[in-house]
Amino acid sequence: MFRMVGLMALPLLVACGSVPLPIGDVFTSPHCHISKEGVTPIIDEQALRGVIRKSQSGMVGAASPAIPEMNFETTMAYVISMGSKPTAGYAIQMTGKEARYKDGVVGLPVKFIEPGQKMAAQIVTSPCKVITLPKGDYKRVEMQ
Repeated sequence: MFRMVGLMALPLLVACGSVPLPIGDVFTSPHCHISKEGVTPIIDEQALRGVIRKSQSGMVGAASPAIPEMNFETTMAYVISMGSKPTAGYAIQMTGKEARYKDGVVGLPVKFIEPGQKMAAQIVTSPCKVITLPKGDYKRVEMQ
């Protein structure tokens, strides 16, 4: 009950500035088979299962991934993707444990890691990370 009251009060708090939102780290993979960079909502458990299973497709001998339990009535999930990359060594790092909410926009503290000049395996990758936020009426969720 307290959590719902807190979320309903979110628009009132935002009038005073940005509001911190806790970020949950659900899943990370170097091979998500998502060709474009961006932040995409995951609307339900079936969609979450699809993102995680797709990341394991084509991996010979890989065990079935565990699907984390989530309550989609109080939580929203998003997949952050880097798009297709030409080598190994790319990754997505959260630079903080809280997002910032202001004027209907959620800013995620994200850093894209690149392999730099060191040698890296020549394999197409598409890193992604699934995160959660408290349920809210967000206009946009973007990387900062």
